[in-house]
Amino acid sequence: MLILTECPECATRGFVDQRFAGQSGRCKCATEVTVPMQPTVHLPAGRAVPVVQVSESFMEIPTIGFKGPFRSSDSGQFRLGWEGSFEIALTARKKGRIILLSGDTLLWQKSLQDPVFGVTTDAGYIAVHDGTFSETPSGVLYILSPNGEELVKHRFRANIDSCGFSDDDSVVCCTTLASERVADSCKMTVFSVLPARMLFKRERPVGNITRLAVGQQTIQVTTDGGIEYRCSLDGTLLNEQAVKTKLEVLRIKNGNGYDLLGVVQSRLSERTFDQMSPPQRYEIVRIFQKAQASDISDYCKLQVCRMLGEYALSYNEKGKALIYFQQAIELNPKAGVKRKIKQLQEELPTSG
Repeated sequence: MLILTECPECATRGFVDQRFAGQSGRCKCATEVTVPMQPTVHLPAGRAVPVVQVSESFMEIPTIGFKGPFRSSDSGQFRLGWEGSFEIALTARKKGRIILLSGDTLLWQKSLQDPVFGVTTDAGYIAVHDGTFSETPSGVLYILSPNGEELVKHRFRANIDSCGFSDDDSVVCCTTLASERVADSCKMTVFSVLPARMLFKRERPVGNITRLAVGQQTIQVTTDGGIEYRCSLDGTLLNEQAVKTKLEVLRIKNGNGYDLLGVVQSRLSERTFDQMSPPQRYEIVRIFQKAQASDISDYCKLQVCRMLGEYALSYNEKGKALIYFQQAIELNPKAGVKRKIKQLQEELPTSG
């Protein structure tokens, strides 16, 4: 695992291997910084319990009356189990609980309100999403040490979507769903484990997070869409343009008509159609045509037809412009292009 260090002079933060705990080095501002020592975590002795594994994700422990889902660490050394609202309804318990096993040894158990999901590392650290039975969207993230000590308890005014550890288990990432509480709505919040503290909160990535990797001064988040978000330790997105480009590619490939219109609007906000190069103009027209053929409202189709007509005129493609303007009239007789249609009809040669 890595340990978070912070310069007392310039507040520069960085991750250092825990093997260097207690050693000193110099920050870029020349201040001497000592890697903080972390207390040794001793696992409780625990007691052996007969575990009945019903499936790959559900187990029973009759001696303590436990029935619930579980998640194993990557090596299989630890198993984190939880009983939430569904399991509570089948028992006389009033609260949920989580338990940690090492093999078939019960190390500890802890009461929570309504645990929904949890993960554990090969070192025994734990991240748990706890429900709240609240009338408004909310959830609590717990980060616990291997002996069950509470390192982080953070309440979100939004439902938690996911939580997980980085590759080296030094960072926990939590994402939330939409909520009326703007500060917590659709956010990604990242915490360090040693020492336990929030690093940053920012807009959540597009897609589901599949990997979280930690560098000395960066955190890289990869989603199932193949997009990589490279952030500084204060949450600043360091590869914003690369992310934007990748998102546009995905929206053009997989998005609906409104996604396509959003891409066009974004590009036209950066430069006008006249300022674009011929390949850029062609791409705008292609995206517009794809949006026109999709399931969007007649009002949006009308705007697309008018824009395509104007663009065709800029290329002096009067025949195409006439077709687009006529399509606009079919959608709404008051589309405001009758004069242009009449002018084009007079200028274009008639067949026959």
